[in-house]
Amino acid sequence: MTVERISVVIATLDRAAFLKEALAGLARLEAPPFEVIIVEGPSQDTTSAVLAGYAGCLKRVQCPAANLSQARNLGLAQAGGEIVAFLDDDAVPHPQWLAALAAGFSDPAVGGVGGYVVGRSGAEFQARKIICDRFGESHFVADWFDERSLNQPASPLYPAPMGANIAFRRAALAQIGGFDEAFAYYLDETDACLRLFDAGWRIVFAPDAFVWHQYAGSHLRDHRALPREMRTIARSKGYFVQRHAGSTRQAQEHLAQFVTEKQGYLNRLQRDGLIDDATHSRLWTEMDEGMAQGQAEAVSKPPATGAAQLAPPPFLPYLARKERPLSLALVCRSYPPFGHGGIARWSSLAATGIAARGASVHVLTQAKETPSIHFEQGVWRHEILPVTSGYEVLMDRHDMSPDTARWAMAVRNYLGVLASFGVEVLSFPIWDCEGIACFGEVGIPVAVSLHTTSTLAKIDGVPPAEPAARHGMAKAEAYALEKADLVIANSRAALDDIARSSGVELAARAHIIPHGTPMGLPPEPRPRSGPLKVLFVGRAEPRKGYDLALLALEHALDMGAQLHACFAGGTFAHPAVQRLVARGALTLIGECPREALDSLFRSHDILIMPSRYESFGLVAIEAMAQGTPVMAAAVGGLCEVIRDAQDGHLVPPGDDAVSALAAHLLRLSQDDAALAALSHQAYAAARAHFGLETMCEKLEAAYLSLRKGQR
Repeated sequence: MTVERISVVIATLDRAAFLKEALAGLARLEAPPFEVIIVEGPSQDTTSAVLAGYAGCLKRVQCPAANLSQARNLGLAQAGGEIVAFLDDDAVPHPQWLAALAAGFSDPAVGGVGGYVVGRSGAEFQARKIICDRFGESHFVADWFDERSLNQPASPLYPAPMGANIAFRRAALAQIGGFDEAFAYYLDETDACLRLFDAGWRIVFAPDAFVWHQYAGSHLRDHRALPREMRTIARSKGYFVQRHAGSTRQAQEHLAQFVTEKQGYLNRLQRDGLIDDATHSRLWTEMDEGMAQGQAEAVSKPPATGAAQLAPPPFLPYLARKERPLSLALVCRSYPPFGHGGIARWSSLAATGIAARGASVHVLTQAKETPSIHFEQGVWRHEILPVTSGYEVLMDRHDMSPDTARWAMAVRNYLGVLASFGVEVLSFPIWDCEGIACFGEVGIPVAVSLHTTSTLAKIDGVPPAEPAARHGMAKAEAYALEKADLVIANSRAALDDIARSSGVELAARAHIIPHGTPMGLPPEPRPRSGPLKVLFVGRAEPRKGYDLALLALEHALDMGAQLHACFAGGTFAHPAVQRLVARGALTLIGECPREALDSLFRSHDILIMPSRYESFGLVAIEAMAQGTPVMAAAVGGLCEVIRDAQDGHLVPPGDDAVSALAAHLLRLSQDDAALAALSHQAYAAARAHFGLETMCEKLEAAYLSLRKGQR
């Protein structure tokens, strides 16, 4: 039996940020035609604003109460698919999730299929196969357990998948009247599974159907999973046991045991200082009252029939695509929030930007403590640890250090997981050759992005005229460049310099794609009442030319310039530092978080970059995007970013930069009109040539060319 259409229902309440990620995850599914139905509870956050961006792409229905069963019934009534899958608003599905669930319905006798749920760590299961008894208690069984053996009349045990990852045949749910709305939360899907089971339907598990459950806070629990109230859960428990087990001695003993366990749990929370005495007393009272209410309601009221019998509106495909989107993995050991260097910045912008275009993007980065998988901003982030053995072969073959070899081998070993997500292209930076062990593995083409290589970095930016000797990372870099199926360079200068220094021909496999950056607001007039505000951003290393910048500032002051400089990015040890500080002309702010850089650019009049070498000059375009013009040495990729005397100034590299920078600083400190013109032209140039959207469009096209066997 082939599943033609599937409806995905998400009930949501005050989880706008999580809902946004869930919808982004659904957009990347590789599945049969499906629609998405959002049932909005009485939210007070920005849920409506999030859903406004999906107008015409999904169905929306309002639920007046914080009642999960009622919300699911409302969603069920809107469902135009033969299969209705339920996903929590704080969960993100694996790309094959829906296809795996749908496959479970090939047997027409199957009424429900459940998948596996990965917990908040992103690497450990919260739930796999769950078998429940007539009291609603869960029993976790091994993966090899065959739940079909339970399909016997009046079986005391039955499969009951977790509600965060479960699908039902719509006709089956309609037959039993949908969800029982007496269950506002907890045991709602367990009750539905039991009633389906007793009606003769089979329930099975789909071990390949995964969702990542972020387990967000709610009106029932906080972000630490500590209870905010106990009445709802206790009421559902009392109702379930009374409804399905009656007033038997076993049922009453089970409820007494349940109360004892929950009271012990509350006592531990109080003892550990996680709840105060008043909260402890309130929760205890709510539990007793909720249990009594649930039992009384089970006796006095018939089961709710829900809204499952209503004729649904037409099926509305969710974000239908004409072709399969790109599935890409980017390797970046120091990806944000753990790293903020140039490669980390490029990787982050590329990942989120390409994902925003609809691609399935995975980032492989180093875990700080334990491995995990997260989905944020439309990007899967896989955090792994370096291997502890088996990396020696890379050290011997490529003269790599133990640290880089351990990480590179960890990347290689993780390819199987990436393949399970359907990743079809892998890209890694030339710096440290993080993906060097992946060439020729599992049929995935490999791209290399060009940044500063170790060869260029170690010689303070003077590109060698002849190929470098193959030692250290130079040997590994040359190997990676030779093997790469595709090379991505953000400047012609970087491509030419790396090709020359490595001795590897790159032009035929290269795509030159200038670095993009988010744009700030257009520059406003900056009437200056004080000195010229000069900014330097960079590491305290000779390649960045910080010493030349300090000397240029001194020279400009000696010539009569009125200026004050700010240095950000490191600890700058140079005799000129103390002299400039003594003159009241220099402020040092050390390391600067990436999120603070944009305001730093906007608060200064000009950025100086007398670098001895820059493969591209990311800091320059970030400043220009904020309307801050740049004065830089005419080296490397900077010559492709700045147009001299139009949107900035280029000065001779090396020692000659000092006097040239000083002369420009003196002039601009005395000419507000010239400075304003540079500011507007710098912003216009950044918007025209270095927009983030343009970069990501070109990157996606380049990576797609690998998938299609083109270059």
